[in-house]
Amino acid sequence: MLSHLMKKIIPKQISLIFLFCSSIFIELFGQGQANVWYFGDNIGLDFNTSPPTLLKGMTPVDGNTNIMESAASISDASGKFLFGTNGKDIYSADRQIRGALPYTFNAFSVAQGALIIPRPGSTTDYYLSSISYTGCSSANPAAYQTITVSGTTGNNITIGATTYLSDNGNGITQGQMVLPRTDIAGNLTGDFWLVHHEWNSNNFIIYSVSFAGITYVKKVSAGVVVNGECSDVTAFFKANACYNQFVYNFGGSTYLFDFDTRTAAITNRNSVNIPEAYGVEFSKNGKWVYVCSGTFTQTPTVYKIPVTPGGVTGSTLGSATQIGNPYGNIRGGCLQMGPDGQIYAASFSSWFGTPRTDWIGVVKDPENGGGFTQKYVETTNAQLGMGLPSFITSLVANKVSLDIEGVSSSQASPCVNTPTKLQVNLNGTIVGAVNWRFFLPGNTGTTPDATATGNPITHTYTGLGAHRTVVSVTDACGRNINMEFPTTTVPFQNADATVSASCPKVLTGSGSTSGNYKWYSSNPSSGGTILGIGATYNFAGTNGGSIWVEPAGSVNVVTTSDNRTSSGCCTAAGNTTLTIPTGLSSITEFKIGYYSHSTAISGSFSAELRDANNVKIGSTVSKVISHPSGGINTTATLNPTDWAVTSGSYTVILTATPSGASIGSLSSNSYSANGVSISGGQTYAYTIQTSNETTILSCKTGKSISIPSCCSPSVGTPSAISVSSGTEPTCQLTNATTTTTYSTTATNATGYNWSLSNASAGSINATTGVMTWANGFSGSVDILVTAAGCNGPSSQVKRTVNITSLPSAPAAITFTSPVCAGAINQAVSVVAVTGATSYTW
Repeated sequence: MLSHLMKKIIPKQISLIFLFCSSIFIELFGQGQANVWYFGDNIGLDFNTSPPTLLKGMTPVDGNTNIMESAASISDASGKFLFGTNGKDIYSADRQIRGALPYTFNAFSVAQGALIIPRPGSTTDYYLSSISYTGCSSANPAAYQTITVSGTTGNNITIGATTYLSDNGNGITQGQMVLPRTDIAGNLTGDFWLVHHEWNSNNFIIYSVSFAGITYVKKVSAGVVVNGECSDVTAFFKANACYNQFVYNFGGSTYLFDFDTRTAAITNRNSVNIPEAYGVEFSKNGKWVYVCSGTFTQTPTVYKIPVTPGGVTGSTLGSATQIGNPYGNIRGGCLQMGPDGQIYAASFSSWFGTPRTDWIGVVKDPENGGGFTQKYVETTNAQLGMGLPSFITSLVANKVSLDIEGVSSSQASPCVNTPTKLQVNLNGTIVGAVNWRFFLPGNTGTTPDATATGNPITHTYTGLGAHRTVVSVTDACGRNINMEFPTTTVPFQNADATVSASCPKVLTGSGSTSGNYKWYSSNPSSGGTILGIGATYNFAGTNGGSIWVEPAGSVNVVTTSDNRTSSGCCTAAGNTTLTIPTGLSSITEFKIGYYSHSTAISGSFSAELRDANNVKIGSTVSKVISHPSGGINTTATLNPTDWAVTSGSYTVILTATPSGASIGSLSSNSYSANGVSISGGQTYAYTIQTSNETTILSCKTGKSISIPSCCSPSVGTPSAISVSSGTEPTCQLTNATTTTTYSTTATNATGYNWSLSNASAGSINATTGVMTWANGFSGSVDILVTAAGCNGPSSQVKRTVNITSLPSAPAAITFTSPVCAGAINQAVSVVAVTGATSYTW
């Protein structure tokens, strides 16, 4: 194992990039072969979702106290992981070690140490190309193994014998590259070129990759002489999406070359100085190169370099610009384009080999010279190294996908005899028109039954069965890419459900061919939230209501069982944080460990679930506890019935604890499995069931299902509201606190809810009906009440109270003047006062 001290003494060198373009290329592979990545220790990324989903990876891996290179992964056309490498080890679909690379010494410290190449002419075989750690004249020759794949689960691979490549001269640098091979007219042959760089020379070593194997072709002299430390000659290759240029990072420079896929001719263009250049990648349009540096003493830094004009031979590199720093501050890392067209960046932050939190960075808009985001994918309880899986460019660039009504064609099917919106997407730039050809079931020829031009379009698939949809697009490299998408029409599925006669009510779906259903609070098109996925749904309420049901496709269900325990001593505190993965998760059980040495325990444990915005999810769950004496050390099990959540962060809060109970500390502060993470707090032993609809239905209709009440007799309507104590004012109050207690009765009532129509009148206790009047209020107010109980709340009853305002003081007294002495019956008056009913003289 290479120590971190040696890595400080022997700096990593740099990498090289290739790029080529042809006007008549046809897309070579299926769409999902680069969709699942495994690298580092316990890290994976699944690009079958957008953004990619973080996966658990291989652990422990070779070199997990070091920089962890030599990662490679391959999936099938549908995006299911087949096999891969991590360090010296070869892993099957179940992420178990099934063999090793030919050279195991320090395999974890070889840039692009492993590369997987689909074997031309085969649908089951792959070449695993690898290079060894040592270099110079004593170098081991490069080698490859043939891997045969059978299925996508378990031990699905057979590892063939090792073939060693000849004519490696004085040895080779690290780094390797694969490009498609064309005939003299520019048509794809189905074969590849494999490119290495000779040490202590300026020779590139060219191999032909065919069904027969990998064979030496020639050496091509171009660019600078590559030399350096014999044990660690680090270099990095990448090609652009047109396959007409590549870059090579070595030492303190990034070098740009032209490449001819017909003859493997290589022409040096120019270079840019970047200290300790390492990881490198092109934008999809070939107009930008991104480099990550920092392999010895330099601060890890990400650069962008313009390529002018870009995407064609003869283009040259411009000046490098710093755009940010990766998260790891010890070493920079690999740059790799994802199937989503973004460029992902690894980095290295620790020599200690212990699980930690790291961040994978990203360039989100590389075609337009976009900037760098340091924190894009958080990796927890894992170890990120310098390496990411290396892919041949044709597996990640200019990939075509089809959306059916906004859903990927891999997850949706068109509805028969229904106008359907279709849109083709290219991981790159579409140039010109998009042409469509449609073939009805049974048409295996080349003449379509219908055609269309445009994007998006609306097409009606007539008749049930397996249609073929062929899309033709031209990319920015001038290549015409034809992709055929199997398109099987399906009939509409109409959901219904029956409700059990017994309580609690259980709804059983019908009408779905898969037997699965989605259950919503109401119609999702009107804002209803999803409550469950499955054949049945348990309705938690007792007062009846309604549930919306829709057919669902195939469903994958994973149950996470938190295996932590309570210590039965000490004291736990705080809230529990749950991180929930993609899908719908139902939290059906958790526990609280509690104890008391001498004090009786009485009361309830109550808990609430809240989302990231502190909004309560579902109902409060409670458990009544009673122990008349001390000496208790036991657990309470709580079973929520409506804690259904989608992916995100949630908090479990204890809102009530029995008197006399102390909550025991946990055996571990955190637990994670199946994408679920649980940390902190006073609760543990969670059972969380996560359901994912793996096939999304597009041809479906839902229905609202009425659910009868589970209780009787029903609460009655309250009687007329009366005053049971206090005085109900009629005139405006000025200097006193006046209260009035209102009362009512209703059959089968368990309580009452009081409210006011006009808050300026004062306040009323919602449960007791005690009204406190506001001084100065006048006008009208309704005293409102409903009764709680079975099938409640009841209808609302009101009592209207009118408060008259106080009259104002009279104005000046008027009379006839002059007044004669001794006059009687002299008329005296005042201006009328609003609200006055009489006057006292």
